[in-house]
Amino acid sequence: MPSAELQIPFTNMSSLPFNPLTSFTIFLNLPFELRCMIWEASCVSRIVEVDYDEEEGFLPRAANPVALAVCKESRNLILDKYPLVFGSIYHPARTRFNFAIDTLFIDNDMEDNVPHLFSTFREKEILGLRFMALGNSFNEPRYDSEETTTTQLLKMVTKLPSLRLLLVVYDIADMADQSFSCEVQHTMEFHDKVPKQLEHPAVHIDALPEVTDDKENDFKRWAVPDCRPVYGWRRCPDGHVFTDIDMEYGPSDEDEDDYGEGLMWGLGYGHRLSTMFDDEYLDLEGIDPGYNPYFAYEDPSTSDNEDLDHDEDLDHDEDLDYEDGEDAAEDGEDDAISIVSVD
Repeated sequence: MPSAELQIPFTNMSSLPFNPLTSFTIFLNLPFELRCMIWEASCVSRIVEVDYDEEEGFLPRAANPVALAVCKESRNLILDKYPLVFGSIYHPARTRFNFAIDTLFIDNDMEDNVPHLFSTFREKEILGLRFMALGNSFNEPRYDSEETTTTQLLKMVTKLPSLRLLLVVYDIADMADQSFSCEVQHTMEFHDKVPKQLEHPAVHIDALPEVTDDKENDFKRWAVPDCRPVYGWRRCPDGHVFTDIDMEYGPSDEDEDDYGEGLMWGLGYGHRLSTMFDDEYLDLEGIDPGYNPYFAYEDPSTSDNEDLDHDEDLDHDEDLDYEDGEDAAEDGEDDAISIVSVD
């Protein structure tokens, strides 16, 4: 008797309606142990930046874990993992911090309050802190004869036995040659490389300093197993990054530093370098389309126009002014640039 074959009907999943869940009403029916695992998994690492307020003391700029506010069960489960820290006799502790996964971030503008912050450290902070990040100004060159915040931090770090990672944060807003559009101080993100959202031919962002094996290297002087530089980015939620350039088409033609397309000063960011010497960029009266503006100087001894007097040379130069130079002249500022040098 031939064996019966199991026929499995094929279902095209793409044809099924997609109705995303907006609630999970059977969560309480799950085993308690599984619910505990879910609540603990919701605790992700955070960058906890602290600010100082004279009335409130040290306050975190990071949001508390969601599980602390969902329900009594979730709060009771993880509350011990997030003790209140950085309090003093003048101000109660207001910062929830998980020493196992959170990173304490002290930015450059906190320099005046660094001694005060570390004076709040008690046994749990001293023994528990594992990850810390400092603004790049705290990694300034060392001068043995001068007492600075950096020298104080170098000593303080040696008193933190659990500290495993120290990041030196270089704010991308200070490393880029374009201005960021958002002036709101959003929470900081750390990146080992420039985020792809900021990669654009019109934008130059300085490279991070190198970490070498040299004992004099700025990153080697910290008594921490791992010390390295990272980019810091205060990402704006609206998605727009830069103010003074158009990320799709390049800068405006009215930019004061744009001396005209095709000049030796360079093209607008929206143009390919291969079009720099195309006819359309050299379509000026008296200019050979094969003329290379990088060799703009003409030797008077070989010039066909060497017999022209000075006034005629000036008239000829005025005819070569670009439109943006003429506009500036109307405003009283002559920014026009002559293609041919005047003897």
